[in-house]
Amino acid sequence: MLGRVLPGLFKCSISVSQAYISDISSPQVRAKNMGMMGSMFGLAFIIGPAVGGFLMSKDPWLTVWVALLATAANFILLLSLPEPSTHSAPPNPKGEGSERKANAPNPKGEGSEREANTNATTAINGKESVASGSKDGVWDLIRHGPQGGQVAVLLARKVFVAMSSGIFETSFANYASKHLGMDGQTLGLLLSFLGVVSVVNNVFIVRWLSSSFQDHQLIFPAIVGQAFSTFCWGHVYNLASLLPVLASLTITGSIFQTLLSTELSTVTPHALVGTVLGISYAIETFAKILTPFLGGYLLERHGGHALGFVSALFLLPVCAHVAFTESLKVRKVVQEDKKEK
Repeated sequence: MLGRVLPGLFKCSISVSQAYISDISSPQVRAKNMGMMGSMFGLAFIIGPAVGGFLMSKDPWLTVWVALLATAANFILLLSLPEPSTHSAPPNPKGEGSERKANAPNPKGEGSEREANTNATTAINGKESVASGSKDGVWDLIRHGPQGGQVAVLLARKVFVAMSSGIFETSFANYASKHLGMDGQTLGLLLSFLGVVSVVNNVFIVRWLSSSFQDHQLIFPAIVGQAFSTFCWGHVYNLASLLPVLASLTITGSIFQTLLSTELSTVTPHALVGTVLGISYAIETFAKILTPFLGGYLLERHGGHALGFVSALFLLPVCAHVAFTESLKVRKVVQEDKKEK
């Protein structure tokens, strides 16, 4: 138990890594870089189990020592990272991506660029106070900060998405075993397949999409695709139909999560990015505490169909809100274009 508790306590490195990537990335490549980090997790889930299984067959303690060496190497790499030199995205002297920036909808000029709200100090209640990573800093931001409403909405989206994803992640193995008759080896191969899909998605698909489309053009198709795939996975009866559904769920879910983290890091003041991303990850972790009980109850009382239905149901408010906010942005841009003409 202690061996599981300690890694959990120090698992904040994910949000810190996302905050660092946000600091050193320009707005044009931020989503792509976030996706690249996600691909590393997928790659690790492919390589790690295979290496761990091989080492365990030789000597169980060998697995422990190799993991310690990997951790030490990671620590050395972290020490070599330079401190971000600015509170905003790197400059873009050649004007690359300016066309993309100019075409992005920006109602009331809020949240479009990190520079608009990433000073070292944050104006709250008419006073200049240093934004810290404390709970008071985040709470004051949500209540009084110029971008507080956006941060609160994005975190609320995270709650619904985390509950939906949590049902799938904590219940799928039981569902596949009881209702699809999968053995452990088949399930392991299936999870490896999803890891490969995740890597390909983050390295190639997210990279291409982020360079070809605006983030606001991707977020609605991504969440709708995730909701549809989530509904379908509880209504399949064989491996052949399950593979494309899970591939779609992995791709659309990864894209939406990347866009959500990117938008959170964009609208949050610089000094609070790590804290807000940490809260986002804490929401995901807390959902994984609740969803095993909910998923187990649904599976035992109502069957696999209920898992897909309830998972998709959690995503419907997110789909509706994204559709509403994006339609407002488009309408705003159209009205501004008419005024200019």
